Amino acid sequence: MKPRARPRRLAPAALAAAFALFVASPALAEDLGGADLTAPPVTSAEALPATLSGTLAKIRASGIITLGYRDASFPFSYVRPGSPEPLGYSVDLCKGVAAEVTRELQGAPVRIAYEPVTSDTRIEAVTSGKIDIECGSTTDNLEREKTVAFSPLIFVAGTKLLARRGGPIRSFRDLTGKTLVVTSGTTNEKAMRALSNPTAPPAATTDSAQTPKYDHSQLDRLINNQR
Repeated sequence: MKPRARPRRLAPAALAAAFALFVASPALAEDLGGADLTAPPVTSAEALPATLSGTLAKIRASGIITLGYRDASFPFSYVRPGSPEPLGYSVDLCKGVAAEVTRELQGAPVRIAYEPVTSDTRIEAVTSGKIDIECGSTTDNLEREKTVAFSPLIFVAGTKLLARRGGPIRSFRDLTGKTLVVTSGTTNEKAMRALSNPTAPPAATTDSAQTPKYDHSQLDRLINNQR
């Protein structure tokens, strides 16, 4: 049996992006004197607003904070078979935010609920109130900041392509007429559409109803099956 060729990485686009949506940045555990820097200050009734509003009021009334998660956005947010809840770096940070919300509500019981989202549905899920926090790997950009708020950045990355080692594709210039798969609803998709047709107006580089929509796990299967 002929072994499968290993994928080869290409780096056609220099799109550096910072990712995070409603997740907290990590902090130092202690200072040089050993003082705990992660312990929150004591909450007093005087420090809280007389009337809660927005998301805090919603969480206080329902007793639930809903975290949106991705099923295969490794290592930030993913699902492992047999695990009772989603895992990942972003999920852990969101749990820290949930703990802080409980403190802000003076210890009122708050239960964490989980709601799956995709790259296409995550922003709308936040703006509609379906979820309170999106815990994944979402790029913070000016366009998205018009509708949602972002946390401090938790990592920075860039757009790359993968091609099978030993194949004819050596550069993004070799992609003419080839099938290219990209996660729908991402800045990577927008970058590749612009790269494919750099003279097109912005409206022409957005997704269309005729284009198949794929999330991370679906793209992995397509690549592994050499589609």
